[in-house]
Amino acid sequence: MNMFYYRCIVFGPCNSSDTSTAVFLKVNTYPSITSQPVSKTICEGSSTNLSVVSAGSSLSHQWLQEVNGVFVNVTGSAVFSAGGTNTLNITNPPLSLSNTRFICRISNTCGSPIFTDTVTLFIRTIPTSPTFAIA
Repeated sequence: MNMFYYRCIVFGPCNSSDTSTAVFLKVNTYPSITSQPVSKTICEGSSTNLSVVSAGSSLSHQWLQEVNGVFVNVTGSAVFSAGGTNTLNITNPPLSLSNTRFICRISNTCGSPIFTDTVTLFIRTIPTSPTFAIA
């Protein structure tokens, strides 16, 4: 019955009737996760993204990162861009973000949000060339 138009017809005495204006019924479906994000290992100075594949009606995605043991909303910055989408773009993250954990909260109007598995960003340092001195 989703996506149908409905109207009410009221019959009265003397063979009279009145019809309401048609209304549209949209049945929202609960959010679900069809593909979880995965942890990423990148080299210092590189970029990557975290992505989740989800299903449901009118979904909203909010990425969160762990800061001092608490997950907080990721906000747009030079490093992060998500804009409420299923993909968190991570551009040239500082080495201090290595071992940072992330989750994504997925919600809509059907009740409680659901959360992805926790994933971790690992950043490897680029080794420096050794310097040799001739003695």
